[in-house]
Amino acid sequence: MTDCVIGIGKCSRLYIYIFFSIVFNLIKDFSLKKTFYLKDSLLILSVYKYFGFSIIGALFYYIGLRKNKSQKDDKVNIINQEKNNDLIFIGKKIIRIENKESNIFLIICLFYVIFLESIQLLYFFDFRELFIWSFDSFSMLIIMNFFYPKKMYKHQLYSMIFIILFDSILLFVASIFKREEYNANIYENRGIVKCLLIMIFFIFITSLNSFDRIKIKPFIDNKFISPYKILFLVGLIGLVLNIIALIIFVIINGKCEDKYKNKNIFCYGNISDYISNIKNLDLKDFIIEIIFSLLYIFFYSLSLAFEFLIIKYLDSFFVLIADIIYFEIERIISYTEDPKDKNKFIIIQVAEFIALINCLIYLEIIELRFCGLNHNLRKNITIRGISDTNEIISNINDNNFYINDQDSDYEDNNNSIEESQIEIS
Repeated sequence: MTDCVIGIGKCSRLYIYIFFSIVFNLIKDFSLKKTFYLKDSLLILSVYKYFGFSIIGALFYYIGLRKNKSQKDDKVNIINQEKNNDLIFIGKKIIRIENKESNIFLIICLFYVIFLESIQLLYFFDFRELFIWSFDSFSMLIIMNFFYPKKMYKHQLYSMIFIILFDSILLFVASIFKREEYNANIYENRGIVKCLLIMIFFIFITSLNSFDRIKIKPFIDNKFISPYKILFLVGLIGLVLNIIALIIFVIINGKCEDKYKNKNIFCYGNISDYISNIKNLDLKDFIIEIIFSLLYIFFYSLSLAFEFLIIKYLDSFFVLIADIIYFEIERIISYTEDPKDKNKFIIIQVAEFIALINCLIYLEIIELRFCGLNHNLRKNITIRGISDTNEIISNINDNNFYINDQDSDYEDNNNSIEESQIEIS
């Protein structure tokens, strides 16, 4: 009986990082929704979250150092800085971080902050539906092959191409549908030129984020940079930049006309309303606000930490897969809470379902057993490797037997010659 053309593969135990990344993101969203005023004060929100990144990153990094010191084989013996270079001695191996690499590393951390803040700002101004997130897969493929040329197997390549082509079309079609609150689509409401520029900017920042995720892996793998140190630096850079922005908004003290209809940039940095609203809360609501704000900060920090752990233990593409699954679940939850724009929701869910299926194919949880798509699955590569190894060992044994047999025949011939010589004598 032949195998079914579609089968179920095995889940790697390392996929647990993807699972926790999704869970922490969902808990982070739930916690933010339960706050009364933090969810609408995005500049304060940014200050809080980057403060959380730096604190949680520093704490976990310190715990990691303590743990490494207790393990003699893996502990860091000396961390020394000589002139402009960082010298890290790990056992007998010296890892040198040059100035140029340090600058690139800091730029990568800065790009993470730019990406997170840009997405938050564009979502605040309600441009989310112009985010054609399938271009993230495309940019990651291009950047990965440019910096680190690596052969992608047929099932991996086809699954990514399928996401890029079909999902991009479906997401663009969804953006054309009218929104119920405006009775117009976003292009009619905001203007085609502005929407196209925003769409291009979305593509730019997602490409920037793909660059970050790809270029940060060599620092983790080759320079032994802890994911928690990256989290700390992203938090520190983001905290400094947002505090500067906070000071600027306080000095300018611009007026927010209407944060729900006619949003302007001063609504984004509206600090005074947040402070006055917090002061007017009763004790119970104040405690609820603080608790869920702290939960948001903590689980956001964990979700970003697990993104770096996915990059460390798996690959940059797996972060993209975690994002696709997370956004699919998040959209379903949002629609159940506020069911509107049904046609948009259905099209986007079809796009995300297609992306999810192809992600599972990429992860080899779903196996396509036709047209050679299963030839280079990890388990089949392993089976072929074991088979080739056994064949090589068998050939070596056969050759040894042949050589030993020849030696035995040679000895028998010599004995026969010696016996003949004795008889002649």
